[in-house]
Amino acid sequence: FSGNEHALVAYPLSNDVVELVARSRVSYTMTLGITNGGPEGQDYYISLNKPHDDPKLNHFAPHYVVDLKTLERTWRDPREYLFPRIAEGGARVLRAGGVLGVGSHGEIPGLGFHWELQAYVAGGFTPAEALRAATMGSAEAIGRQREFGSLESGRYADLLILDKNPLLDIRNTLSLREVMKNGRLYDAQTLDELWPRRRPLPPLWFWEDGPPASPPEGGSSLP
Repeated sequence: FSGNEHALVAYPLSNDVVELVARSRVSYTMTLGITNGGPEGQDYYISLNKPHDDPKLNHFAPHYVVDLKTLERTWRDPREYLFPRIAEGGARVLRAGGVLGVGSHGEIPGLGFHWELQAYVAGGFTPAEALRAATMGSAEAIGRQREFGSLESGRYADLLILDKNPLLDIRNTLSLREVMKNGRLYDAQTLDELWPRRRPLPPLWFWEDGPPASPPEGGSSLP
């Protein structure tokens, strides 16, 4: 299997490029948080959401990492960002039968993937199309679509349980209640195991540097 990670920087994509990518079945993971060819899309979401003081982010990531990733960012007029136009090309590839994946480059722990989905929708993906790219498409992009990416018998039991419907608003992927990884159920706010055993998350290494942030009541403070 072959893949193209990061954006094809020309826009709009010509029809022959769209058809070439789609028919070749080379997966396309745009990584809009980085946005090759333009301002980093993640700067838009950092300016919009102000995640530096988000309790959940600080609970699961070392504070110096949070500082590094969220404080030194450049504000731009939203019209300068190219990621919606880049994403529009990805939507055309998907609708032509191509394989779209989702990846956030590991920039902002946890939140970056949710923002990536929002960026896809900002470029014209429906929420269902963005979610399909994040699950089945991403599994195919790494050649493991027979193991995970969909809920079927014989596949890994990896899933998210949400309080709100992301098909109505893609930002609802942030309404995490529980997470299942390979059949083990965890509290999404604390990652304490709920089933088949009940046990707390072992202390994370950076908690020794100071008291961890308290898990937020009812989820992340982000919209």
